[in-house]
Amino acid sequence: MNGIELRARREALGLSQTKFAKMCETTQVTVSRWENGTREPRNDIAIHLLMANIEDAAIDLIEDLLELAEDEELLTATPDLQLTVYNDEARYAAGEPVWSKRLPMETHRVCAARAAALLGAEDGTHVTLIEG
Repeated sequence: MNGIELRARREALGLSQTKFAKMCETTQVTVSRWENGTREPRNDIAIHLLMANIEDAAIDLIEDLLELAEDEELLTATPDLQLTVYNDEARYAAGEPVWSKRLPMETHRVCAARAAALLGAEDGTHVTLIEG
C-alpha cells in the first residue's frame, strides 16, 4: 500500500493522523511520513489488516443503519429517522457498547452521515443526525 492509498483510506474512515497513529502505536509524524512516502511502515501487513477490519466494520454499521429505514413501526412512530453521533469517547462507549469495540468514534460518525445521505437519496427518508 502506498502513501496515497494509506491517506485516502484513513481519511475515508474519518480518522486524523493523530488518531490513526494511536491505533498503530506510533506517532503522528510517522504516519505523515508514511503518507508522504518518505518512510515505509515496518509492518505494512498489520497496517493493512487494521484498516481492512475497520472498513469491514464500517460496512456492517452502514448496512445496519440502512435497515432501520425498513422498520415500519419505527417510521410510523416518528416522522424523521434519527441517528445518533458522538463527539465524546465516554458517551460513545456508553451509547454504542458493541460498535465502540469495533469502530473508532470518528468512523461511526462518518458511517451515520453516509447512511443518512443514502437513505435520503434512495427513498427520500428524512434523517436527522443528533448528538449523543
